[in-house]
Amino acid sequence: MAWKISYRSSFLKNYKKLPPQIQNQILDIADTIQNGKDGDLLSYQWADFYAWHFNKRPEYRLIYIRYKCLITNKTNIKCKFDDIEHAQSELETCNGLIELVLIDTRENFNKLYKLNKKEITNYKRF
Repeated sequence: MAWKISYRSSFLKNYKKLPPQIQNQILDIADTIQNGKDGDLLSYQWADFYAWHFNKRPEYRLIYIRYKCLITNKTNIKCKFDDIEHAQSELETCNGLIELVLIDTRENFNKLYKLNKKEITNYKRF
């Protein structure tokens, strides 16, 4: 296991509205991301987030963020996210958490780039 995948409610809300073909593409992309291939690192106020661009007419953006989630002490390894279940054997091979934050068309994301930094922090766990 490379990375654990988690879904934000903002992601799921839009995901459920999409056609099945696009939903399947998103699941394939999530597998690719989980195995270590990244999209484009965003900049400015979105600097901690990645975007995966796919499809044509309409073009979609999958926005996600990576977290290192393991805490190691002398006796064991544990995940710092209580809401993510890990078996002890998974923790030993886990690189961290990928949280899928948003999915929408390029046109709708253009509005998001105008958000201020405080509004964007609502999409982060910390």
